[in-house]
Amino acid sequence: HEHWVQISMSRAIRAKKATDLIDAARRYLPEGSVSRVYGTKSNKDGTVIPMTVQVNDRVMFPVTGGIKVKIEGQELLVINEPEIIAILGD
Repeated sequence: HEHWVQISMSRAIRAKKATDLIDAARRYLPEGSVSRVYGTKSNKDGTVIPMTVQVNDRVMFPVTGGIKVKIEGQELLVINEPEIIAILGD
């Protein structure tokens, strides 16, 4: 079992000048807001590993990652949690 995340996709914010690695990544990587988290993951002894991301977190993800779907005009991405590149906050 894996942790899966549903992301409401948005266009990346383009920084005029990159001041750090996250700003530089924002120039090229898409970002979106986590709209749903689901799935469970456990270690070898059966202890459940909690999700790292939460609903409403802003995240960056790879251009080619996940499964893109469009539901009622809204672009969504379903992605495995480890594929998320950065959590930007909420």
